[in-house]
Amino acid sequence: MQAVKFINPRYQEIEISRTSYPYVFESITGIDASATTIRARYPAGMDGAMFEGLALTERTPRLTLHIKGRSREHLYQAKQELINRLSSSYSARGRQGQLWYENDHGKWWIPAVVRQGPVQIGKRIGNNMTVQVVFYCPDGDWRADRPIRARQAFIAGGFKFPLVIPHEDEPMPGIMFGSRGYRALIDNTGDRPTPIEITITGPATEPTVTNEKTGEYLAVIQPLAEGDKLTISTQKGEKQAYITHPDGSVTNAMGWIEPGSVWFQLDPGENELKYTSGDDTTTATSVITAWPRLSGV
Repeated sequence: MQAVKFINPRYQEIEISRTSYPYVFESITGIDASATTIRARYPAGMDGAMFEGLALTERTPRLTLHIKGRSREHLYQAKQELINRLSSSYSARGRQGQLWYENDHGKWWIPAVVRQGPVQIGKRIGNNMTVQVVFYCPDGDWRADRPIRARQAFIAGGFKFPLVIPHEDEPMPGIMFGSRGYRALIDNTGDRPTPIEITITGPATEPTVTNEKTGEYLAVIQPLAEGDKLTISTQKGEKQAYITHPDGSVTNAMGWIEPGSVWFQLDPGENELKYTSGDDTTTATSVITAWPRLSGV
């Protein structure tokens, strides 16, 4: 079974399946592995080219469906309702909806706009009509139907024997029993790099999240007070960093991102992230959220 659902920027839904009378699913194209563009340089005097990488292109899924009316009047009424829910004007100011696709294997979604609303193709037969809708997806990655979340759990170093406590006159006097940090193992089940959303609830002196595999990190050089909630999103083109205070007010934290920080993403497979607060006496909590991405469904 295949089915399509579109949630427009006004959060109105329309579902198309084999049983969603009066709209009956026929087919959809443009959902397979995305086309790519090649990034290459052509130095003067060199044979061939220097390959630098590939980039996925945007998508234009095409949905074909039938409108089956109980009467001629009902047919045109159903067509008008479909046009209303799939109006391109809702995205005139850059807002995107969600295009959902489902088959016997699973369910996925992708940000989309309606590029061409329902247009009749072929002739009307009795009270039945076939129409086609064209969507536009500037980001060609499909998302899993639900996100993966990981709460970074407390870890600490242990005792190490024999126990030696340096005298106060020696370098590094005193003793350290362990270190405080928060780690999370996240399995990115998709086949594409996946942005993350980090939510850290204070207090924290200098909250930092590090990708242990790559060494890349994101740090905010601004203390979080008790109850402050720092949210960071590494979505390309929509990067965000802001602090929500207990009274509901919001402060833009983009200017407090440490210059050496990298807006990293999760690689396909297992990733280990570490959170440090900058102060071992704090008890901040950290939650990582990601939507695994696929290059085709």
